Parts: sequence; structure tokens; C-alpha cells
Amino acid sequence: LGIVAVDGPADRTALLRRAFHGAAIFALALLITFAIKLTLVMLLSEIPNTLVKRAAEAGRLREVRKLLLLMVGIGLVLFVLRGFEFNSLHVKWYDNAYGSIVWALLLLHTIHLVTDTLDSIVLTVLMFTGPLSGRRFVDVSENAVYWWFVVGSWLLIYATVYLAPRMPS
Repeated sequence: LGIVAVDGPADRTALLRRAFHGAAIFALALLITFAIKLTLVMLLSEIPNTLVKRAAEAGRLREVRKLLLLMVGIGLVLFVLRGFEFNSLHVKWYDNAYGSIVWALLLLHTIHLVTDTLDSIVLTVLMFTGPLSGRRFVDVSENAVYWWFVVGSWLLIYATVYLAPRMPS
């Protein structure tokens, strides 16, 4: 805050109120920033996800391998962003009912992220080591469909957690 001359208790209270309000706005901006970054990465991930689905359905092994590696990398980036998002939440899961619901929704979605990323890792290993059959390409295609669910469910959770509480009543 620096050195500020204040005349009395009312001035100190106003000064502290402004400082706290500024810190709260900054914390809110960080929170939204991580959630928005995660949302943007998820939306952009639909490009390689759609491409890997098409490549798998066409049986193009080289393309499937590259795109699966990219999808695994995207999953790992999303883990990091989700970690920052959890860390920047302004409420703990045990504070109140709102905190419990927010943490439960984010944890539920995190479980879906983990599930799909682990599935992508397994499919990537299989695509590089074999045995390869048409069934493995079907698995890759179905994994891409599950990713659509992960992204779509995140959009609903994002709207519930971050947008709905800020709607004018």
C-alpha cells in the first residue's frame, strides 16, 4: 500500500476497503483467467481430436500416431491448468455448500480428463507397439467421441460455476 497519510479511523477503513476490493478483483481475474485458458485449450483441442477421428476411420497410422501424441500433450496441459484453477478458487470444499458443489463439479470433470488422457496414452502406446488391427482404429475413433463429451460437459460446468453466479437476478 505504501506510505499514506490518513486523518482518522474512517479514512483507514476506506483505504483498507479499497485495498481489499482491489485484491479480490485481482484474485477473481486470475480465477477466470485459468478457467478461460482451460476452456480455450479444450475448444481448440477439438481440431486435432476431429482430425485423429477421421484419420483413425481412414486407417492412416502415421497420422493417428502424431495426432494421438498431440492429444496426450493437450491432456497434460489441461492437468496443469486445472491445478492452477483449483489453487485459485476463492472457496474451499469444506467452507459451505457452494464450495462443496464447485469442488465436486470440477473434480468430476477432472476425473473425465484423467480418464480420457490415460486412454489416449494407452492407445498411443498400442499404435506405436502393436498389435495393430482394425479394432484399434475403432478404439481411437471412440476415444475421440468421448473427448467430445469431456469438452461438452466442461462447457456446461463452466457456465454453471463461472457464469450463472454472475448473472443479474
